[in-house]
Amino acid sequence: MNLVELDEGPRLYVDADLISETIMMTGAWEWPLSELIRNELRPTDTFLDLGAHIGYFSILAAPICQTVVAIEPQIEAMELLKKSTDVNAFANIQCVCAAVGFGRGTVRLKRTLPNTGSSFVGEEGSEISAIDVSDILPGGADVIKMDIEGAEHNLLALEPWLLERPRMVFFEYAPTVLRRYGATGVDLLQHFEQFAITRLDGAKVSENSLPVDDNWYINLVARRRFNG
Repeated sequence: MNLVELDEGPRLYVDADLISETIMMTGAWEWPLSELIRNELRPTDTFLDLGAHIGYFSILAAPICQTVVAIEPQIEAMELLKKSTDVNAFANIQCVCAAVGFGRGTVRLKRTLPNTGSSFVGEEGSEISAIDVSDILPGGADVIKMDIEGAEHNLLALEPWLLERPRMVFFEYAPTVLRRYGATGVDLLQHFEQFAITRLDGAKVSENSLPVDDNWYINLVARRRFNG
């Protein structure tokens, strides 16, 4: 376990997995996404970090916005996030160790190495709690980051209310992992009818312009369309 000072100022506890090693070497993770989230957050915002992992994006968001709710199913990653919250004296981060997208109950989480950020719910692994987001944040969030390893469609199908409030949603589009739970990229994109979807650089996308290669993924941004 190491304590790293991020390029943006806060400190983050990291471990020995792929994501942690990248952060230790560069001081950042997925820099374009990091910058966009930081630039878009407002002081009064509630930021919902779904699939928070060790809390990189939650720790970046905490000094900027009013409230951060970080949900992550891995106990080991959540412990690092809690330590990072304490060392930075952030009182506005709520840490929740649970899976989402599978209803209330218990599920099994398969931990993957060397990239523990790819751990997923399946038939094997440790038994963990599963919750509805409404149990934790019934009022929703202004900005959402969603990277829950293929369960994105499941979650939005179970809790469509999650998209009623946010003006912006950052999410991973990965056809392979979506198929893990019987969904397609088209299924996921159809939840965002009230949003304009772009790549991080602002280039517009549609379901017909996104590849479906097995080893391909991309971070996308959904911005709410406002009338007038």
